[in-house]
Amino acid sequence: MKIGILTWYYAFNYGARAHSYALYKIIQEMGHECVMIAYHPSYAIQSNIDVSFGFSNRKRHPILVLRSLNRCRKFFNDEKRFCKTRTVKSASEIDALGLDAIILGSDEVFNLQHPCFSKIYYGVGIINTPCFSYAPSAGQVSADTVLNPEIINSLRHMKAISVRDENTKKLIENNIACKVKIVSDPTLLYDFSDIRKSFPVKNYLLIYAFDVYNDYRKQIEDYAKNNGMKIVSLLNRISWADYSMDMADFETWVSAFHNAKIVVTDSFHGLVFSIKSKKDFVIIKRGDKVNKIDGLLEQLGIVKPYYKGESIEGYIREKIDYKRVEERLDRIKCDSIEYIKSSLAKVKG
Repeated sequence: MKIGILTWYYAFNYGARAHSYALYKIIQEMGHECVMIAYHPSYAIQSNIDVSFGFSNRKRHPILVLRSLNRCRKFFNDEKRFCKTRTVKSASEIDALGLDAIILGSDEVFNLQHPCFSKIYYGVGIINTPCFSYAPSAGQVSADTVLNPEIINSLRHMKAISVRDENTKKLIENNIACKVKIVSDPTLLYDFSDIRKSFPVKNYLLIYAFDVYNDYRKQIEDYAKNNGMKIVSLLNRISWADYSMDMADFETWVSAFHNAKIVVTDSFHGLVFSIKSKKDFVIIKRGDKVNKIDGLLEQLGIVKPYYKGESIEGYIREKIDYKRVEERLDRIKCDSIEYIKSSLAKVKG
């Protein structure tokens, strides 16, 4: 079968690249031909620019502009990992691609409030190609939200519906009378062994966060110093970090988690890769990530509070039982893979 994935694979965001690549490879490993559907909402380009040029007074920082352009180049070149369809601009053009099935998701493609949202990510307007969802999230959209009639109609015609978190499950079930399945984020299903490479720093604390969190500088520096560690920052340039890798390519990003001693993050995928690598981690609460992070921790049976500025030694004193997490994750993986296979069987049958 020729399967198309409709998601934000093009986003200049490491998590978006990771989940897209994972699902793409999983479908290929099942023996299917897989392509990313080259549909870009009108705001996508501006969104990528905003992410890459995440600083004020750009005209006064020509060096940062050049670094940001270099980061854009690396993300753009990294799209060569995917086979893509021709560029499409509407649901009817997606239908005309002649795909056997379309997977909607994952990521926050069901998030009505996201700048890159389009009803197409709910399958609206795709008439002739069977669709099913895999692990999309609605982000922080209230579960009580009444969805657009077009979206409701599209959901009712899907071959199967799965989501990534409890909030999104409730949102869908509140709008259509059906049971919605919670599955694993694709990044938890794939091992990324083909992506990892040697990392230039040894014995380090990794910061992967959307904000700099200067309020926690002393606690982070004290922990690193007491444990003889360097501080490495991905995504952001942090003046007090030993290394800021704001232009890291995707392989470096994946490898950074694999080799870190401990991770400080406010990111869903930062947490995912910390868990995949069996690391100690510090979770900082960020409002737009709460539903996804809480859902992941509950799914894996991990009880851990958000960090509030206490000593990091005290915060990580109670160790995570990764043997139990792995056992739970194995069951979730099997269940999620079976969902994909059964959904494709419905399409074929």
